[in-house]
Amino acid sequence: MADPDTLVRKEGKEAFEARMEQAMPLSAFLFNSLMPQVDLSTPDGRARLSTLALPLISQVPGETLRIYLRQELGNKLGILDDSQLERLMPKAAESGVSRPVPQLKRTTMRILIGLLVQNPELATLVPPLENLDENKLPGLGLFRELVNTCLSQPGLTTGQLLEHYQGGLWYK
Repeated sequence: MADPDTLVRKEGKEAFEARMEQAMPLSAFLFNSLMPQVDLSTPDGRARLSTLALPLISQVPGETLRIYLRQELGNKLGILDDSQLERLMPKAAESGVSRPVPQLKRTTMRILIGLLVQNPELATLVPPLENLDENKLPGLGLFRELVNTCLSQPGLTTGQLLEHYQGGLWYK
């Protein structure tokens, strides 16, 4: 999916606005994605919904939207009392399966690699890299390889690019 600016330029303002009118709200998308995985008629199913939803809700930017999503979750769980819902939330979030996310230093090279993986078509904009020293620029080897892969396979998607490298030298 392209960024909004590219879509407006490509499709026009009216088509973009029509697309936005038809877009599914985040709350609907979240719960529509999770509901097929649970059975709300059982206590275990309701607990599973809270375990799946809470980590996602906690990542949503904006306190108001997070509160709304928690209330929606409470409605689906049959918990209408806000204080009861608030007591449930930390316990459910703590009991959810989570693993610590390693904190990586955001370097320019990591940002470039991330942008290229998410937008393989950008490889055509990368200037020649032959004169750069890999020893002085960590990650350059991977970046070069990604650029070459993207250039050799026009139309490559992010999924195809990730699949190409799965299990290989650069895969972690």
